[in-house]
Amino acid sequence: MCQNLQPIASFEAIVFKVVGKKPKGTRYYSIAMGFMYPKKAGNIRKVKVQRRVGTYFDDNILHSGAHEDSMEGRTAGFVNRKDADHMVSEMKHYDFVSGYDVFVVEAKLTDELMSGKYGDAPVIAGRHIEWLE
Repeated sequence: MCQNLQPIASFEAIVFKVVGKKPKGTRYYSIAMGFMYPKKAGNIRKVKVQRRVGTYFDDNILHSGAHEDSMEGRTAGFVNRKDADHMVSEMKHYDFVSGYDVFVVEAKLTDELMSGKYGDAPVIAGRHIEWLE
């Protein structure tokens, strides 16, 4: 999960978001938490119950200590496309809920941005997302 998050002064950031999507669907889903993202743009909702769509992430993120409180109501994306692509290649070895595929989508994050790391990869988190693809 995202670590060492610190507020940044930037108003917006372009990131590469790893998401789940049903093959004939038009909506993106959080693989770790299972919620459906806003269709074109919108605020990230606070998650009370985790309903992950794949086994890549811990099934108890909210209560395992892996979840930073600062991520509540935020989503994060990779600064570099290669890091998002690497995560997708790793995820291919895990099980997913039937009907979901994994994609990398470019997005713009705004509203109370924070920077941090996912492993060694730089990430940016924000409260509002707008899909650019």
